[in-house]
Amino acid sequence: MADTETKREFSASARNIRMSAQKCRTVANVVRGRSVPEAITLLGFISRRAAPYLKKVIESAVANAEDYANREGVNIDTEKLIVCDARVDVGPMMKRWRARSRGQAAMILRRSCHFSATVAVPELVEERKQKPLWLKPRKRVSKEARLAKRAAKSGKSAGEKK
Repeated sequence: MADTETKREFSASARNIRMSAQKCRTVANVVRGRSVPEAITLLGFISRRAAPYLKKVIESAVANAEDYANREGVNIDTEKLIVCDARVDVGPMMKRWRARSRGQAAMILRRSCHFSATVAVPELVEERKQKPLWLKPRKRVSKEARLAKRAAKSGKSAGEKK
């Protein structure tokens, strides 16, 4: 990173939280793309088990931004930061068993997840709104063109079969 360039995104994470990632993702989807004060207010009113954890992670990312601003002597307005990424990934699973009839055992998976949040300055979020290359629609190729290309590769004519 160049000396004149300042860091514009800050992240924090909480790992091995004993909750299912699928249930936590609904909360993460609510706050993604919102401003930090709005996201923290929303998380205060959401009555899901994951909300306090995600709120704490976002507050930690904001604290990381404040810490960076104090260390480097740059001005970062934490009220204008935007939650550009709120992600919940699958963590390790503890395998347990429960006794069933006729001497059998049923597997129980105690799931866990990893929370991660990234806050960024609004200018960076605007720059990222352009679609990445892998999201652009693919160019449609006709069946004849595909057959001709395959035939040229194998050295046969386009309509000829094995």
